[in-house]
Amino acid sequence: MGRTNDGNSRGSGGKSRSKSGGGGRGSGRGGGGDKNKRDNNNRNKSSNGKGYDNKGKKKPHKGKPTFTTANPPRRHKKLEVTFNSSERHDYLTGFSARKKERRAFGLAMQKVKDRQAKLEERKESREAQLEKIEDIERSKETLRKGVAGLKNDDDG
Repeated sequence: MGRTNDGNSRGSGGKSRSKSGGGGRGSGRGGGGDKNKRDNNNRNKSSNGKGYDNKGKKKPHKGKPTFTTANPPRRHKKLEVTFNSSERHDYLTGFSARKKERRAFGLAMQKVKDRQAKLEERKESREAQLEKIEDIERSKETLRKGVAGLKNDDDG
């Protein structure tokens, strides 16, 4: 049939082909021969870090320990969630009602705050009036003393 350099006699007309199915560099099938492909595979396996060691061999899986039949794995019981249909319906249809409750509560709290502010304002105005009256009385006293002093100076 032809020459066989690598031991494959497939009738390729004397040309040896690699098992990867690709030809030379320009064939568009992934590169050169078997050696380059092996290097690429090893490089990819070692660089991605997903289950391969630095030599390109698969690592044993860490996450799942092996169990014997004497020690079966403990399975956690799944949590079953059940809904009360009437409460679920109330929750799903009650958004507007809850919003109205929040608004009513907010308005009530605002009324309380306004009332307290009004009382505080009244208290401050009352205190201000008392202080004004005290100032006026003090000024009257000083005027009386001043007038009395003038009378004493005239007499003497």
